Amino acid sequence: MENLDKYAEQFDSSYPKYADARYSEVLALVARYDSNAASKVLASESFKQALEMILPVISIKNYKSQIPFPEDIFAVVETVLSVRKVTIDASDRFNGLKPLFNKLVTIQGFQLPTVSAVFHFCHPEHFPIVDKNVQAACKALIDRSPELAGYKYPQLPASGTSAANKLKKYRQFIQVIDKVQDLHLEKQKINDYRSMDKALMVLGALELKTTADTISKTI
Repeated sequence: MENLDKYAEQFDSSYPKYADARYSEVLALVARYDSNAASKVLASESFKQALEMILPVISIKNYKSQIPFPEDIFAVVETVLSVRKVTIDASDRFNGLKPLFNKLVTIQGFQLPTVSAVFHFCHPEHFPIVDKNVQAACKALIDRSPELAGYKYPQLPASGTSAANKLKKYRQFIQVIDKVQDLHLEKQKINDYRSMDKALMVLGALELKTTADTISKTI
């Protein structure tokens, strides 16, 4: 298995907006949902009134945006809060989470990359973030790693497919990422989903660039 440390070390320079300071900030923001008052705030009349003031801004943005922001903010916050409160089952990490996953992927603007980010920031030790870079990286590693022989290429699902298919695709990503991580445990640097995400993001970007360059040369 190729050593991925070199890719992880390039992450901060390649993606400064997603470096550790910003990542830690998001973790801290999500931790607010651990407050006993979080559910009371969500159910309060003042929260509903605030949403009425925010909705016009969201509607304006979505009028000209190809990537919509969810207009049903209450449903989003309620679902993410529920995801955060679930205790992860070691036998199947999605136990207790399937209905919430299914709900999130039906909400405006929430495809698998965004939902995987929600799950990761709510439970960073149990769920990786996936996107097109991670998809490209997984394909590259499967192609050139004998240890991954027999693994299917994980692929992002089409937006219009069922929630069940999207969960199936996410599980396929997790299966490959977990195997890659297991193969790096002795190296210690790539020992959690955060460090793995750094490595896969950089490797995937390089693979996508190589593919694009190859295509452009054939045109």
